[in-house]
Amino acid sequence: MNHGSLVLYKGRIALVKSVSEKIVIEESNGKQTRVRPKDVVVIHPGPADNVPEIRRADDDLLIQTWELMAGEQTTLSDVAELAYGEFTPVTASSTWTFIIEQPYFTGTPNLLQAATPDAIKRLHERERERASADRARFEFLQRLANGTTTVEDRGMFGEIEAFALGRSQALGLMRDLRKKETEEEAHALLLDAGIWDGAINPYPARAGLGLDDLAEDIPMPDLAGRRDLTKMICYAIDDEDTTTPDDAISWHDNALWIHVADAAALAPPGSGLDVRARAKGATLYLPDRVFHMMPEKATERLGLGISDVSPALSFKIAVDELGVPKLEDIAKSMIRVERCSYRRAEEMLEESPLCEIDAFLRSYRERRFSNGAVRFSLPEVRIRVGENHRVDIDPLYEGESRFIVQEAMVVTGEAVARWAMKHQIPIPFSTQQSGEIGKPPVTLSEMWSARKKLRRSEIGTTPGFHASLGIPFYSQSTSPLRRYQDLLTHQQVSTFLEGKPALGTDELMSRLGETLDTVRLVRRVETLSNRHWTMVYLMQHPGWTGDAVVVEVAKNGCICMISELGHDVKIHQREKVSRDDKLKIKLEEVNLPYLEATFSVV
Repeated sequence: MNHGSLVLYKGRIALVKSVSEKIVIEESNGKQTRVRPKDVVVIHPGPADNVPEIRRADDDLLIQTWELMAGEQTTLSDVAELAYGEFTPVTASSTWTFIIEQPYFTGTPNLLQAATPDAIKRLHERERERASADRARFEFLQRLANGTTTVEDRGMFGEIEAFALGRSQALGLMRDLRKKETEEEAHALLLDAGIWDGAINPYPARAGLGLDDLAEDIPMPDLAGRRDLTKMICYAIDDEDTTTPDDAISWHDNALWIHVADAAALAPPGSGLDVRARAKGATLYLPDRVFHMMPEKATERLGLGISDVSPALSFKIAVDELGVPKLEDIAKSMIRVERCSYRRAEEMLEESPLCEIDAFLRSYRERRFSNGAVRFSLPEVRIRVGENHRVDIDPLYEGESRFIVQEAMVVTGEAVARWAMKHQIPIPFSTQQSGEIGKPPVTLSEMWSARKKLRRSEIGTTPGFHASLGIPFYSQSTSPLRRYQDLLTHQQVSTFLEGKPALGTDELMSRLGETLDTVRLVRRVETLSNRHWTMVYLMQHPGWTGDAVVVEVAKNGCICMISELGHDVKIHQREKVSRDDKLKIKLEEVNLPYLEATFSVV
């Protein structure tokens, strides 16, 4: 390497100006740089006065040279001499520029590999395919912008659909259309193009939840050795369309009996079903389908009242003179269960055993409310999707029978928590600190405000007060087919009853921790999906009118609760309103991707 040599520096051709311990080079733009010898590669020894201009018109000549050398190994100097008849600074620079810009040669100046004709042919085919795809994309974007897409364009929307479903990150099409790169905007585009309609609910896919079911058969739990409680009258009371009947109630020996599907019999700790349930966290209930935490076949085996005789974990609960619930007996049992709806149970409240159960639970409820329990009566609805994706929204049946079931589950949770503490068995406890609610809420706006002030409940292995329930200890334990937290409790109880060591606190918390984020995600997907189908319902009822109650006065308007839809909405209202005022409202517009509906006061 000498003064006047041509070298490569960071892929660019430069001229050597001086050589010493470090080399001074000058690039074509006149910039000089001091570099180390190992930082550069010589392409011509020189001497040259400057970086030569590249002879672009010589590409055909160099391609002809490649044809003579195809598939061979060679050097930069050999290629230049064969192409130009001489190896000079000018021919070296032009040849090297061709080599790095074209696909015919690869390698370094001292060792080049000439591509084979087949390789170049395949490369040109790929280039033509890319050019064709780019042209098709450009034409598709034009049709999309003009609103003239056709059925033949269906496949072109795959990229947008993947983005709208949360399955891809960046979306070049949205940038090309000068739209915001958001899932909502992609959703809107698909609706406008007629690719999607309201039947597409994107929220489960966006959450990335595992929604598969287990296809293989699941055996019926062995009933041998179980206590025979089939003589008891047991009722599984729930909504008419419930598919997971996992609890039933009885009255026997002057005590309340709560029977719960024995999920731990099929999903003991560490089993395949346990690991699967832990990954899912909870059953996902959507208006158009249900994704079970436990496989559907497990529900068929364990659901109370589905078979003639059902395996259960049965809890006998009594109260002491202070009204404190006590777990007097626990049994792995077999029972016969009659399934009935809340409406049917309402007709049986004056009959035994429901009349005794009702009286028992009323006394327990009074104790809870004296301890500060809060009862909300915010509107709740059931959203269902039928044929042709027609949406129905109906209020949940609110009767004494629903109260009986809810109260029975709470008293079981307290009794199981106390029993586990007595026997020093680690289980998941639910606790909740008191919020600044003040006097018991009565009106709809007071209940709305009180709910916002409630602290979030916490789940852990340390027992403590649950403020909104008004009880000192609580453990959810009556839905092991639907909640992993409950299944963990059942596993611990069953292990103790079998005389085996239960999971320690650290291991229990580790398994519980694996599910908490997933459970929160499941609940969020349920909320978003319910809002989605509520928007679809409104789209199916253009011009809908109804009543709304003001629950909060906000700036430039108010927040209203639409009881018949179980839906809250902000309404822009210039006239002054007060909390609990009733307004007649009319639907003006629905923005499905953003889950927003606009109403006016009429």
